[in-house]
Amino acid sequence: MRHGGWSVLRGKRAAPWTSTTKAPLRAGVSSLGVGGTNAHLIMEQAPPRRAAPPVDRPQPLVLSAASESALDAGAVALADHLALHPEQDLGSVAYTLDVGRKRLPYRRSVVATTREAAIAALRGSNGARPHAPQGPASARSIAFMFAGGGAQHPNMGLGLYRSEAVFRDAVCQCLDLLGGQQGSDLRTALYPPPAREAEAAAALERPSIGLPALFVIQYAQAKLWQSWGVVRAGMIGHSMGEYVVAHLAGVFTLGDALRLVQRRGQLFERLPPGAMLSVPLGVDDLAPHLPPVVSIAAINGERATVVSGPVEAITQLRLKLLEIETPSLAVADQRRGPFGDARTDAAGICGISRHDPASPPNSPSSRA
Repeated sequence: MRHGGWSVLRGKRAAPWTSTTKAPLRAGVSSLGVGGTNAHLIMEQAPPRRAAPPVDRPQPLVLSAASESALDAGAVALADHLALHPEQDLGSVAYTLDVGRKRLPYRRSVVATTREAAIAALRGSNGARPHAPQGPASARSIAFMFAGGGAQHPNMGLGLYRSEAVFRDAVCQCLDLLGGQQGSDLRTALYPPPAREAEAAAALERPSIGLPALFVIQYAQAKLWQSWGVVRAGMIGHSMGEYVVAHLAGVFTLGDALRLVQRRGQLFERLPPGAMLSVPLGVDDLAPHLPPVVSIAAINGERATVVSGPVEAITQLRLKLLEIETPSLAVADQRRGPFGDARTDAAGICGISRHDPASPPNSPSSRA
């Protein structure tokens, strides 16, 4: 039946319905009640779904279920779905799993860059079982942990710098705040041309370069976590990492924290060379072997003591303790003990203010 520009067809049996024009399909549905209450509904075909742009980065696929067996079945079902629907973008699947599913007690996650890798991980055919956290979901919490000096190296976070705008913007923000030659030197040390990686590694051994570099990358990593919706229950930092904690907790502004870290590194470079040594002995057992110029830097356990002092004295002490396994920490600059007691001059930190933390940090120097 035709009426004006409309073509109306009364269906007698199920059949495919296709459009002969570019106009969307529309259908009228009527429901007639015996008591005289009638309802009429006109439905229109949904617009074509726009293809999601491909995302060339690892995607977290998260699953949850009410029991372990249901979780196993869900992993297999998701793998089968991915195999049957190669047209679906992996990033879109990851997004739907994250925001469109309930959070149930039994959880599992895999991280994959390609569909094939995701299927293999979900089915366990890659030799590794999908990550499955244990315990009630409500009992788990997240802490941000930040390393001290010695962890820095060229091309830290290079993949994130290239693929994650939040991470890259945070790095550039810090470099802009440092400004001038310092910012330029730091950028070159962090992300050097391939032919200059050895030169960059040597530059990062200098505290005035290495400490700010480590601060910048760890700050950028924290900003990226926060942009993903990761909510921390606490923070902890070791040595230089405590400055990242202090900024994120609101004690220092970003610019002031960078100035402190930069100045700290500059002061370290004024000191004579020093070294640190980790010794698997308690303080009482180790103390008789220490010369006057070597001091206790840290007590990490009942039989885990770190000492610090001049390079020659530390070398001699290590030779004296040859019968004991004494691995030297991979830290070039000396920070603790009388040997590393640098006095901060007011010119380097003038105008820096401290504020009460908005979120209490959890760091070695803030414990009650």
